[in-house]
Amino acid sequence: MTPWLRTRRVAAPLGAALLCGVVLFALQNRFFVMPVVVGTDGMMLWSTLIPLIWAIGVADCFGSKTQSAEARPARRTLILDAGLLLALAAVGVGVFTAATGPDESATGTAGHVLILTGIACMFAMRAGSAAGALASTSLLIVTSFYGRDAPAGPYIRILQPDGHPTWALFVGVLACLAALALILLDNAAVNLAATHRSHD
Repeated sequence: MTPWLRTRRVAAPLGAALLCGVVLFALQNRFFVMPVVVGTDGMMLWSTLIPLIWAIGVADCFGSKTQSAEARPARRTLILDAGLLLALAAVGVGVFTAATGPDESATGTAGHVLILTGIACMFAMRAGSAAGALASTSLLIVTSFYGRDAPAGPYIRILQPDGHPTWALFVGVLACLAALALILLDNAAVNLAATHRSHD
């Protein structure tokens, strides 16, 4: 397990979770001005941006390739990676729901964290840490500038406090399930490649 832990850099998301908790506590209910677009009032909570720190930590963790460093069978790596994703999702949800203000929905907050966790994991495993961070940032930007009063606004603003909380949680669970499926497919591909090499 030691090579896997070292390669996965588990300290990155754990450190990000700690930093997010501290910053969220310091910036509760504080706003900043953003460009006004259709359906928005030009104000955004700082707490909306803090989850990006978490997403970058998750992307850094899953952006590394463990197969070159992990000498054990791919099935063991599959179990470790899947368990890590579930553990990080639980840690992220716990930290953010505890650190956000009482005015914010715990359901919505959990949804935001799960969405970013799943997206960061999927893109990082497929194309590297930078891709995971970029995908998370792009999703936040798109959902931030889409106004609540625009068509289906609460359902598209899934990373915003004024989005539909239950819908955000549903999308977040789907994102994490998709990330788990990707972990399974990646490890299945490694097993298949190893089988071909053994026959050569």
